[in-house]
Amino acid sequence: MQHAIVLALDGLSSSILGPYGNTWLETPAFNKLADESLLAQQMIADSPDLESLYQSFWHGTHAAMPAELRREPAPLPEQLAIQDVLSTLISDDETVMSYGEKLGFDEICQVPTLSSAGPASSIAETQLARVFATAVEHLATTLASSERPRLVWIHAAALRHSWDAPQSIRQQLADEEDPQVPDLVEPPSLFSAEPFDPDTMLGWSQCYAGEVVALDECLNWLLSEMEKLPQLAESMFITTSPRGFPLGVHGHVGNCCPALYADLVQVPTLIRLPASLGEGSREYDLVQSADLFQVVCQWFGIEIAAPCRFGLLNPDSSPNRTGSFSYSVNAGSTAIRTPAWFCRFPSEGEMELFAKPDDVWEINEVATLRPDVVEAMTLFQQKLQQSYQSSSPVPPELPELLADHWH
Repeated sequence: MQHAIVLALDGLSSSILGPYGNTWLETPAFNKLADESLLAQQMIADSPDLESLYQSFWHGTHAAMPAELRREPAPLPEQLAIQDVLSTLISDDETVMSYGEKLGFDEICQVPTLSSAGPASSIAETQLARVFATAVEHLATTLASSERPRLVWIHAAALRHSWDAPQSIRQQLADEEDPQVPDLVEPPSLFSAEPFDPDTMLGWSQCYAGEVVALDECLNWLLSEMEKLPQLAESMFITTSPRGFPLGVHGHVGNCCPALYADLVQVPTLIRLPASLGEGSREYDLVQSADLFQVVCQWFGIEIAAPCRFGLLNPDSSPNRTGSFSYSVNAGSTAIRTPAWFCRFPSEGEMELFAKPDDVWEINEVATLRPDVVEAMTLFQQKLQQSYQSSSPVPPELPELLADHWH
């Protein structure tokens, strides 16, 4: 029987994982999963606002579209019900659970959030482990005995809300000459226009990396338990993140004053299909959160008018790599990513332009060097904003200048 499992890990940045090029941290479970999956090299979140982001995940409409203009398609639980597919939501995030209940998930499993005065003594006692334990129990009971196909959507507040991995893991990531690793439990959330102290940033990075090590252990446990269930042999497993976790590169840390840079909006996405449908590969086209709605719908045979930029379920499709772009929005700020450029339009201050793909984390601002690109981006952004004020938006065609450095 074909089921689908989606694991959404809030605050997980793609830059921290081995499959995305990180060589500092060992993430064996993610590495193995990447070998078996289609890995989206350039997944860009529609918005860092969680409810707006889930509009993309569960409605298939971009976060830029006002709620009052959404008409079609129907939300994911409703689409699944028509196909006689049951839907389950497992989460420890109140925003996600409230939204899922509003949209009509058949079953909602709330994972209690327990406060902690300090790091846990073992990974099994972390908040992340509680979410994974609930998911494992559900898969081993309800899903394994189900006579109907199911979608199980697991959302873990994860690295956004609790840094309670054992201190011993953090210490293992530090060199002898490093300062004492902090014993943070509440993730930092602050902004500074001045550069942060390097030792402070190092401590944040070590604490964050400790959470990722714990997460990798939990993922390994989940994958091992899934392998024991023959009912999941023909199922699809998606691992993604709603948004990343900035660690001070642009002055932003954690949830404070979210700015649309890659450290916040570029997120990991791995889609593992049954072995009979192909081996691991990489998707280099620009894709966005709403595209996962299309993937889930295609998996369950739901016909949706909007095209899906993932070609994994339709191998005959040929993505238009030069004409693709992503568009992210948040509280009056917007950002556009094309194959050649990344442009930020903050709600206050000057726009910023960065050359892609070379400037991975937007360090070298080049707006004054390319006024032609700035002009073209500004006009393109205006057209995008106008498009999403319609209940049936038709995004404008990307100009060649914005797709190619050398045009």
